[in-house]
Amino acid sequence: MARNVAAARQACPSLKSECVIAEGLRHTAAMELLQDSVVGTGVALGLGHASVETTYVYRHLDLKLKEAALTKTTPTQAAPARNRPDEEVLAFLNGL
Repeated sequence: MARNVAAARQACPSLKSECVIAEGLRHTAAMELLQDSVVGTGVALGLGHASVETTYVYRHLDLKLKEAALTKTTPTQAAPARNRPDEEVLAFLNGL
């Protein structure tokens, strides 16, 4: 890895001030795969994750994926409302 990082720093001088670690490369690879519409199981297998659930963290981080999902929705005509819990919920929360 050190040899590859040194070569990358020669080609891209802005990397000279960056700390490049293996986990950062894995994270970048996962994000790129998700942005290319690779399903979670493909990402998990490609990165050697034991479970597909471990790739869910990447979905929470990707704003492009969130924006793409929002563009597929239809806005409602309902006015925005604030959630107002009933007395039973408030009593439960106060009892904690």
